[in-house]
Amino acid sequence: KGLDLHDIKIIVQWGYTSSLSALMQRLGCGARDPLLTAVGIYLVKPIYFD
Repeated sequence: KGLDLHDIKIIVQWGYTSSLSALMQRLGCGARDPLLTAVGIYLVKPIYFD
């Protein structure tokens, strides 16, 4: 089923995701309440930027 949390304000993705759509799915879990704003933080190793 999963969790139904509406007030998540910060999403941290630690590590590389297999695709952009997987990243967007995870970051999209924030601020389900339309009155809130969420921040997504994507932390990956520097090797992915070379």
